[in-house]
Amino acid sequence: METTDRNGAAQEEASRLRIELPELFSWPAVLGYLARSSDEALYRVDGSEVTKLFEREGELALVRFRCRDDVHALEAEFVPIGTDASEPEPAAPAAGRAGPTSARSIGGLPATASAADSSPSAAPSAAAAAPAALSAAHPASEPAPEDPASGLPPAAPVAPTSAAEPSAARPALEPADPPAPAAARPSPAMQAHVRRYAEEWFDLDRDLAPFYRLAAADPLLKEAAETFRGLRMVGIPDLFEAACWGIIGQQINLPFAYALKKRFTESFGRSVRHGGWTYWCFPKPAAVAALEPSDIAALQMTTRKSEYLIGVARHVAAGELDKRELAAAGWSAAEKRLTAVRGIGPWTAHYVMMRCLRMAEALPAADVGLQHAIRVQAGLERKPTEPEVREHARAWAGWEAYATFYLWRTLY
Repeated sequence: METTDRNGAAQEEASRLRIELPELFSWPAVLGYLARSSDEALYRVDGSEVTKLFEREGELALVRFRCRDDVHALEAEFVPIGTDASEPEPAAPAAGRAGPTSARSIGGLPATASAADSSPSAAPSAAAAAPAALSAAHPASEPAPEDPASGLPPAAPVAPTSAAEPSAARPALEPADPPAPAAARPSPAMQAHVRRYAEEWFDLDRDLAPFYRLAAADPLLKEAAETFRGLRMVGIPDLFEAACWGIIGQQINLPFAYALKKRFTESFGRSVRHGGWTYWCFPKPAAVAALEPSDIAALQMTTRKSEYLIGVARHVAAGELDKRELAAAGWSAAEKRLTAVRGIGPWTAHYVMMRCLRMAEALPAADVGLQHAIRVQAGLERKPTEPEVREHARAWAGWEAYATFYLWRTLY
């Protein structure tokens, strides 16, 4: 009996991880950020829990995250998903797709790469709401400048598919390698992967006390820092996903960007069904590298953007773009290496440096959303220019990325 109890306890321990949290951490603030879009395909926010599918070298794991206030820790529970739940699902046609408009940037992607979302979402009840002063109205759209990386003019809008029309044909492609059946218990390697992912996803190893001291003395940041205190920069730990998200959002509005990312994920990623929901992994570089531009263009992506995604996939799959090497290279070298890739301009490079490489000095000074936020917080009659944004950012030295992230957060 004692042996049975010990075995049961060991299995219970293997199915859960406890991730210690820093003092300055707010789970409700994180949930509020994660629940921005109802079209988010890579995790599900349900009340005070977040569920996400992970894949590592063919092994799949469905993980439910919740915050335990009693021990101030993040609990990651591995949810049993059976041995036949890892079959990729065929991509279903989407009805009533949102159409593109001129680009704007709020909360993560600029006019050339928008990433925040203003669409309705099932926000958790615990999420903190911004006060009226922080939710001032902003223009619905902004002209999209050309991407400095490519030197090309903005892409022409793609005609939306109406709910009454049949959707564009989607490629019937299978993943390059079928995943192994989901294990009853996660391997030690998967457990370590999930732990490290969560630490990067929520930026748990950064001391935010210096940032809050800086923000308290800065008129542009003071109110945002008080309102969203404990919010960590929610990252995108996977380099390929971060670069793709920047490219997908170029020249379109946020709801349509989320819709495209969802179609891309559901067409070329892997999924499991659990509890009546489908959970997805972002497509692997090798799978996307094997595509033709027409495969992606069928999702209402422009041909040029489809080429960019395939090109980045090939760079990553070949080891020519490597997260560890970029992080070790330092800020300037990483920017230079990223912008050498077709389709990645300075803004997208800084976005990847902020959200994936976690470089605190990254500053997308040309970002329209950042300029809007500064205009509102400073009470200006017009948006600041890029040089003026850089002048404001001198007070944020060493914390430019966090200042940008908090100012973005005031916009939605």
